[in-house]
Formats: sequence, C-alpha cells, structure tokens
Amino acid sequence: MSSKKVLYVMVFMFVVFGVCKVTIGAEIDTRIEKLEKELETLKKDQSASKEMLDSIPGGIFSLTGFELDFTYSYQWTDDDAEDDERNNNDIEGRIAFFGQVNDEVDLVFRVGADKTLGDGFEDMDAWVDLAYVDYHPGKLERLPFLGYGIDFIRGVSPIYNLDGLRGIHILGGKFEDPFYHPGDSGFVADIGSPEGFATVWTKDIDDELTVFSSGGGFWVQERETEADTSLWALQIGATRRLPILCEDSYITAGASYFNFGNIQGREAIGDFSGNTSVNDEYETDYDIINAFCEIGTSCYDIPIKLFGDYVINTSADSNEDQGYLIGFGLAEHARLANIRLFYDYMEIQANAVVGAFSDNAFDGGTHGRGHKLTAGYQFMDNAVVEVSYVIGEKTRDDVKTDFTQVQVDLAFQF
Repeated sequence: MSSKKVLYVMVFMFVVFGVCKVTIGAEIDTRIEKLEKELETLKKDQSASKEMLDSIPGGIFSLTGFELDFTYSYQWTDDDAEDDERNNNDIEGRIAFFGQVNDEVDLVFRVGADKTLGDGFEDMDAWVDLAYVDYHPGKLERLPFLGYGIDFIRGVSPIYNLDGLRGIHILGGKFEDPFYHPGDSGFVADIGSPEGFATVWTKDIDDELTVFSSGGGFWVQERETEADTSLWALQIGATRRLPILCEDSYITAGASYFNFGNIQGREAIGDFSGNTSVNDEYETDYDIINAFCEIGTSCYDIPIKLFGDYVINTSADSNEDQGYLIGFGLAEHARLANIRLFYDYMEIQANAVVGAFSDNAFDGGTHGRGHKLTAGYQFMDNAVVEVSYVIGEKTRDDVKTDFTQVQVDLAFQF
C-alpha cells in the first residue's frame, strides 16, 4: 500500500475516533448531570421525611424488646373412657415482639408453633398467639370534649377529674387473659388469649391497700345463621398487705361476673366437655358469678399461698350449677432450692361453667372432681422443669370414669 493511502486511512480513523469520543463523552456528561439531579431530589425528599417524622410527638414506632420460649412436654394419660393409655410428646415455640408507638400506646405481637411428635415428620402448625394495642394514658385530667361544668359545691371547675384512673390499660385485639385467677388456676374461665377489648386498672390507695378491676367484651364463636356467641365479663378485687403478721403477707379477694351471650340453644364450642345438651345444643344459659380469695405469707422466709374459688351459674336450668376449688402452695424461693409445690382439689358440676373454658384436674371440662399436685424446679437461669400428677373422675354421657395423668414440661425462656 502506498504511503498516501496509509495516510488517508490514518486520517479517516482519527476522524472517526474523535467523533465517537465526542459523542460518548457528551452522553456520559448528560447521564452524570441526570444522576446528580436525581440525587439532589432524593436528598430533598429525605430531608422532608425527617422533618415530618421529627414533628410527630413522642417519635415513631420503635421495637422495645422481644421474648422467646420453648417447651417440650411429655404426657401419659390413663382415661377409663378410652380403650388404651396415651403417650404424647409435644413441642412448642413462641416469639413475642414489644413495640412502642408513642408514650401512651404499645403494640404486642406474638406468634407460635407447636407439634405432636411422631406424625411422619410433618411441619409444625403455626398461629398468631397475641396481636393487640395497649393504650395507657399518661395524663388524665378531664374529658376535653366536655369542657367545664358547674360543681354545685365548689363552683365552676372541670366537670370530671380522672386522676384516679391513672394506671388504666385499654386493650384491643387478641391479648392475654386480663383477669385475676387465684393460684393461677383456670378453674372458672380459662379463656387463654381472648379476642375483643378489655380494660385493666390498678390503684394503690395507700402503702397497704391496692384495688384492681378488669372488664371487657369478647367474640367467642361466630355463627353463620344465628347471632354470634359472646362473652361479657367484669371483675373487681383488692389486695391488703398485712405486714403485722410476717413480711410480704397479704390477702387478695374479689368477685367476677361472666355472661355468655347467645349460647343457650347453640351448637358446642369445640365439644360440650361435660355441659348438658339437648339435640346437640347447649341446654342452658351461662351467667356465672365467681368469688375468690388468696392469702400469702413469707413467715420464716418461706412463701406460702392458700387460695380458693367458688362459682355458681345463676341461669342454669338444673341444680348442677356450682363448683369450688381449694389449694395451697409453696412458691419458688432460693431457700427452697428454687422448688415450687402446689396442690389443689376441685369439684365442678355439669353446668357451673362453660366446659370449653375450664382447665382442671380431669383433662378440662365440667362434671367431675379431682386432685392435682404440681412440682417445679428451676435448674438453671431461665430454665424450669415441672411435673404434674392428676387423679380424678369425670362423667360424660351419664357414664362416670376414672382419670389419671402425668405430665412433664421442660421450658426455656429468654
């Protein structure tokens, strides 16, 4: 190739390279300028969002803590109503999250999963255990929308002074049982984690007296063609400290009212569990009055509890309408090598309470009696083993049978 042709090729390549460089460079400059504008927009949006969040009183939702627990349970049951003895192994795990919306509103959410071992390695069943809002007003002076009214004794003043309601918690959603049960017994209404709304209130009157109250309304059973079954409940009580006897001595007493709406003439909640039925429907209504008492003391530095429960269904159509429970226990204490012991005896007639919500000494339900002995031991931090022994008798379909059960629980929590 002649030197002139080589020169033409080189000049052509140089021109093409220059044009490409200028074109690519201009495109890159355009993209950089566009990215810089987008970045500036994002910065402005971020600044505006921060200003908006900072303007919210008390800040925004924050996760304040969580809890984990795991339980392994072994249960042996000898029920004369069944053909064979039963041996069950179960595991359960739960995780709870606690959050704060602001200074007066908290959120709680807990999920769990459980499984009966030995079913071909099937997956665990999961559920939402708790999901609720807890509103606890920090400042209660008067109802602002009512303004001022006339107090005929003291003249013009706020129409309501709600300072006495400090300590109130208003719950909505699916929450833990808001009612007090002496000896942690589920004898009258073991409602677990009910769904609805409730208020819980405690007030220290002085150094020796505390009063408390709980009330609420709960959805129990949805009915497709009839009015839903509901529960309306109210509890009041008081704790009187008795330092004149021994350190940490007290007596707690109170009364509860549980009104189950739209239950008579309805199908069973789960099963009847000892309640009488007609045509596979509840025979009677359930308007339950409950009185309870618990006495505790720490004489000689050993915590002891005595407790009792009495219940009557005022709407029962038969005489099978009453029940009672008595018990005592040694609470967990270092002097007792972190051992706790509890014993209770109970008798409950067929229609004293709703059987689906009675946890007792003969596998739940009503129309029976029995003894329960429980021993627990904290063998390390956040780890407890508990053994319970139950012996009793129950009546189902007019047939009385004996019932014996041993359960071992190994629980970890942190």
